[in-house]
Amino acid sequence: MRRVVYYCCDLLENLWSWQTRVGAARVRRDDREHIDSSASFGVGRAAQWGDTLTAYAMVDGVAQTGPSPVNVEPNFGVIAGAGRWKSWAQTGVPYEVIPGQWRCRLQVAVRYQLTQHQTLRLELTRDAETRRTVLSFNQYW
Repeated sequence: MRRVVYYCCDLLENLWSWQTRVGAARVRRDDREHIDSSASFGVGRAAQWGDTLTAYAMVDGVAQTGPSPVNVEPNFGVIAGAGRWKSWAQTGVPYEVIPGQWRCRLQVAVRYQLTQHQTLRLELTRDAETRRTVLSFNQYW
């Protein structure tokens, strides 16, 4: 009996995936640069295949500054990793409440772990209005 209870609890703990983000981003709007801050929370499901591949489907709720203060964004992604390398691809379809439209977004990133607390990351993002490429050095504490 105890084994069954443990299994059920373990199963329930893994039914849902979640993510939360808080941040600010520089955006180009009306031929000027602006800083938009945002906070989001998402829930969904993730499935792992083997030791190196995870796929997920999430729905995020987003509150932000800018022309569309509340958005909903379903997104789908794949994360793959082996050794010091990790790659990530995500596509999302945010719904912007103010203009009342869905927009497509695609993000791809590759990360190389230099040390336990340092990584290099290359990220490519494309949506209806912008294309962005970022090479970053990350320090973790």
